Amino acid sequence: MFNKEGDNELKKFDLYRIFTTLSDHIVAGVKNNIQAGDLETFLYYNVCTKLQIHGLVKNEKVAGVQWRMHTVTPLGERFLAFAQKAQLHKQDT
Repeated sequence: MFNKEGDNELKKFDLYRIFTTLSDHIVAGVKNNIQAGDLETFLYYNVCTKLQIHGLVKNEKVAGVQWRMHTVTPLGERFLAFAQKAQLHKQDT
């Protein structure tokens, strides 16, 4: 998904494509803890904040720790289900 070393042209993806492609990561919860890798950090600070504006994810305090986590809202779950059904329908035609 990201540019490989030596790629000169930047890859561009819209928010819809990122949300649907990386939905497994986002549905599992995107944390901003110290062990977060590059992908999770990118999702937390650059993708989930934008999805939160549309009510598709929410930012929650995790009990007993000093980090937070983005989780998918019920609206986000319905949106992803719709997107997956649309993709399956598109493949069938």
